Amino acid sequence: MSPNEIKILKIVEGRDKSRDKISSRKMAHLMGISTEYASYLMECLAKNGYLAQPTRGFYSLSPKGADALLSQLYHLESRIRSDISRLPLEAGRLRKEIKRLTLRKEQLLAARPI
Repeated sequence: MSPNEIKILKIVEGRDKSRDKISSRKMAHLMGISTEYASYLMECLAKNGYLAQPTRGFYSLSPKGADALLSQLYHLESRIRSDISRLPLEAGRLRKEIKRLTLRKEQLLAARPI
């Protein structure tokens, strides 16, 4: 799924909270893209079951669209957890490098002619 499609699903999901369906024209305005491109993307998402079209020209999130957003969030959470688990190792490497560079600076200062 493209970043623009994910963005559309997020915007539609946000509008669904207030029971406010969205048109492709409004989506184009919110995303800063042409109405034609927004319409194309939303029609593709509806055709593939990610958006529902309860009223002609207006869209809402489908259960499949909610699953796609959840999948994105789970993936992001997994990446963040992986990055966090590596932080102690990276901090240890940085401390060693700081110590090494501090010693090198002291050596350079000591070797400097007076």
